[in-house]
Order: sequence, then C-alpha cells, then structure tokens
Amino acid sequence: MGSIAGIVLRKADGSIHKTSGSAQDISWFVNNVRLVNKDPQHIERFLDENDFSGEEHQDLRPVGNGLVVVDMARDQILRYQDVTSIGYFNGINVTEAARALIEENSGDPNLNRNIIAAYKATGAGADEYACVRFFEFLKMGKITSAKGEIIREYQNGSDSMSLPPRMPVEEIDSLLKRGGIRCELDMSPFTVSTYAARTAQGAKDLQTKMRELGFDITSENPTVWKDWVKMYAKK
Repeated sequence: MGSIAGIVLRKADGSIHKTSGSAQDISWFVNNVRLVNKDPQHIERFLDENDFSGEEHQDLRPVGNGLVVVDMARDQILRYQDVTSIGYFNGINVTEAARALIEENSGDPNLNRNIIAAYKATGAGADEYACVRFFEFLKMGKITSAKGEIIREYQNGSDSMSLPPRMPVEEIDSLLKRGGIRCELDMSPFTVSTYAARTAQGAKDLQTKMRELGFDITSENPTVWKDWVKMYAKK
C-alpha cells in the first residue's frame, strides 16, 4: 500500500466527513472540474465510495502523510500533505495516464489519434485518469500556466507559458512528456492554501486556519495531533 493522507470534506450544509486516500484518490476528488463546479454527483460518489469509519476518521487529525481539507461552505482547500499535487498537475503524470488509458484499450500509445482520444475520453470512470481531468480543465480555460525549465525553449527564456484551450492535444502531450512541467489550475471559486507538509509548524498553521474557518478542533483530544506530529513530522 502506498502513501495516504486524510481527506476532510465539509459540505455546504456544514456536515463534515473524514476519510483517507491514496494519491490517486485525492487527485481524482480534488483536481477535478466536478469539484470546482460543485457537482452533487461528484460529491455523492466520493461519499459513496469511501470508508468513513475507523478511529482515525472520527476527528480532524492528519492521517498517514498529512491532510487535505475541502471546505465547500467557505470555498477553501487546505493542503498539508506530500502524497500528491493539489491545485496543479505534474505534466509527466498526465502523459503517463494517457498512455495507461491507451494501453488499457489495447491501443498503440505512439499514435497521435490514440493520444488525442485518451485526453478526450468520456463515459463512466473516464475522469479517474489525470489526462482526462487535465483536458477538462484545459477546455474550460482553467489551466493558468505551465511552468518548468523545459519551457524556456518555447518561451525565449521564460520558464512559464500559457496553454490555450485550442492548443493541439498532441503538441501539449509532446511538451508535457519531456518532464519537469507543473500545470497550475484555476480552482475558483475555491482558494487553495498550502502548509509545509509533515512539519510541526505546518500542522500548527493548519490548525489555526481550520479554527478560523469554524472547524471544532479545540474540543478534540489535543494529544491526537501531537502524536501524529511526533510520529510523522520531519525532523
């Protein structure tokens, strides 16, 4: 089993649900236009497909390598983990997902028509692939920039460039698969805040922000956060 992190969801009605998940689980739920659009079906699928039982899911402490908080009541996303990207895609992961989808359908991952089809895939479960979610953000004009040293070759020295919605998919894929490119997402109406993963200060700052947002951390057993920091925080 790979690394996991806790996931806290506060719905618009104020109800709080906590579970934990892998990099794929977290990325699918958060880096998804369905969350940005507050799609009820996306939220219900998350609630239906995850386990909210267990001692570590009964309070708001981090789990495993940290915690992600999705607050639909206050339009906030708090990231305190180093399991996966939140609010951005690593380009190489997008291209790997495209090839995995192609191969799952017994296609040739070197053919442009198959690459394009992978990014534009639809239907049940298609959004489980990062390439599909990436393309959905791209179509909505919600990829704010692509950043990385390799971009300098395309931008006359600048390490950042825009990815227009009409840019050919095969051209984007060819660029991303060179590696080291981070594609920033416009997650509005959500604001994404980052806290230093697996550090005592990051945990403290996260708790402060959660209290500001109205999460009831004060009444929890104070030792559960301290115990997590002692076990998982970087020295």
